[in-house]
Amino acid sequence: MRRASPLFAACVLIAAPQWAAAQEMSFPEPISETPIGDWLVQCFQTQRAANDCQAFQRVTMNNGTAVALVTTFAYTTPTQLEIQMAFPLGVDLSAGARFAMGAEFTTTIPISRCTQQGCLVEGTVGENLGRMFRDSTQATVTVTVPGRGDFQVPFSLDGLTEALSAIRPDPPAAPPTSAQDDQITPPSAEPEPDTSLAPVTGDEN
Repeated sequence: MRRASPLFAACVLIAAPQWAAAQEMSFPEPISETPIGDWLVQCFQTQRAANDCQAFQRVTMNNGTAVALVTTFAYTTPTQLEIQMAFPLGVDLSAGARFAMGAEFTTTIPISRCTQQGCLVEGTVGENLGRMFRDSTQATVTVTVPGRGDFQVPFSLDGLTEALSAIRPDPPAAPPTSAQDDQITPPSAEPEPDTSLAPVTGDEN
């Protein structure tokens, strides 16, 4: 059973020395990792549950010596999918992150906050966008680095559909259905007779 999961992308160290000096930070270690396409299904033991899981992808650059992007997906309910994307410190917050997928879809998403590990785009994935994630194989996200211009990061969607299926929590169990639900249940006892009036006998004497 998969339980609703928090997002752990913000806890992953973003190391990009050419943009900003990264500091060593501690972050939760997954208790299991399962590769699915270009994604990892990571599960964590938390105070709330023994099996909180997310779909995780890290995009590196400079021959793997620096991290350009960390993306995670996790369900907070069986129907609510959350995304978090972490970029190195030093990006232009006012420009946001420009997201492109497929031949026509583009949108700009605000950068919501920065931590010591990086700057984050985060939010709930709408139904139509979620369908596009599942139907596409590649996406790009572009951020602006002051003094350096635009920096485009491609990330793969290969395996994402299967990874999301693996982490989706089970819906709540339906209440048991009684065998009598489609029948008429008789009263549990005979109604008490109304004794407020004497019976009419036809004899007034």
